[in-house]
Amino acid sequence: MELNVRKASLSDAESLKHLWRKLADDQLDKDPYYKGDFIVERDYMIEKYMQMQECIIYVATADEKVVGFIEAWMRKKDFEFFVDDYLYITHYYIEPGYRGYAKLFQQLIKKVEIWAAEHNIKFIVADMLRNNSRAVDLAKLLKYNEYKVKLVKPLIKSE
Repeated sequence: MELNVRKASLSDAESLKHLWRKLADDQLDKDPYYKGDFIVERDYMIEKYMQMQECIIYVATADEKVVGFIEAWMRKKDFEFFVDDYLYITHYYIEPGYRGYAKLFQQLIKKVEIWAAEHNIKFIVADMLRNNSRAVDLAKLLKYNEYKVKLVKPLIKSE
């Protein structure tokens, strides 16, 4: 099996939409506060995103089949990260059968880090659900540090 990581092309759009749906299903299953069905963005505009200068998408392939991806966006400093402009990783996903295989996630992250450096970006930011311990542990292994902690308290309506 030949594994590869490369910049996404327009011909990858349908595969990316399929993986994005799997990511949404996977993450919402782990979210302790989300209830209900996930409504897929009808026209996930991946083709448009790929053509935008502030967006970068890389795909992981196994024998030419797209099995994972990472999507990141350049952002100006803001309330979420007010130190400097940064690259925000919005989505990343690898098919379960390929997780841990040939360190695909590390290869995807490395490509994003190189792209960020080429664009003079000094920080990369990503959000993760704390209960996704595998992703959190892997990010820490790759030298990502916790920066902020979001605290949530669900309010129960009285009848």
